[in-house]
Amino acid sequence: MAAPGMEPVTGRVGIEAAGPLYRGPVSASMQTRGRPGTSMMSVRSISIVVAVFSAAAMVACGFAMASRIAAYHKANPREVFAFQRIDYPSFEIHGREVEFTDETQDGIAYLNVRYGDRRLRLLVTIPGNAELPGLLPHEQWLRVLMFASAVGRSIDQVHDDLRSRRVEPRMVVVTRTPRPGEPQAYAGRMNPKAWTFDFHEFMPGGEIEHQKLRFPTTRQHQPDKEGELRENTWQYQAALSVIPTGISPKPKFSDDGLRASGWTLPATTGATLIMLGAICVGAISGRRAASSRVPTTTSRAD
Repeated sequence: MAAPGMEPVTGRVGIEAAGPLYRGPVSASMQTRGRPGTSMMSVRSISIVVAVFSAAAMVACGFAMASRIAAYHKANPREVFAFQRIDYPSFEIHGREVEFTDETQDGIAYLNVRYGDRRLRLLVTIPGNAELPGLLPHEQWLRVLMFASAVGRSIDQVHDDLRSRRVEPRMVVVTRTPRPGEPQAYAGRMNPKAWTFDFHEFMPGGEIEHQKLRFPTTRQHQPDKEGELRENTWQYQAALSVIPTGISPKPKFSDDGLRASGWTLPATTGATLIMLGAICVGAISGRRAASSRVPTTTSRAD
């Protein structure tokens, strides 16, 4: 029963808000206005669209970057070599006999090398255990390496070719000379920037070619110094065999294909970050929208 002077409201809603009483039909926009789930759904839809477009951009830029890097490596193949260590004191290479013999003169140890009719006398820079067989007493400062190019082939294939002599091998004696006066207890592990490396390559014609290089001292984006080891060379890779573990030069990646990627690298990275951000925003808004649609019940006293 309506109170005196008041008309009953049937099928209409009365809203009192800073003005006279409103009586009229309820529209769909009025029913959804102010509901948190509606705005959350729109944010989620926008996030899905942004994620889809950024994913497409990421794929396109990634494909362009991969194409650039592949083209760079095809035009600038990296020099990769396979090495085989030789610990025998005598063997034959290029049709000539090679022999290593130890000598001590005035308390100073030397290692004599004979290649055909050529001779070398190497100062033992880091004395080792003389009771070890072959060239093992000198393994801390000297390596005898047979090697060949491994470009376009696996390391195992090159090793098989070297053993069977299907390819003409190269032979080099690599030595490491630490800083003079370094304590014997540290076995040539101090101050690597003072190390020098000597490369004695046995040439097929019977000559011995010598080259001396220093430990690299330049940083990531600095140009290589003359007379220092340089990446992407057989000398660099051979020198690693006489450098103690944990003291190897830091890679500079100066010949890396990423330099050829250009704008594709930041574009791919940006598209990936935008896609991940859109996915996170969409997931959060979806969960909030779902929670806002959960019905709540309230008890009312009769």
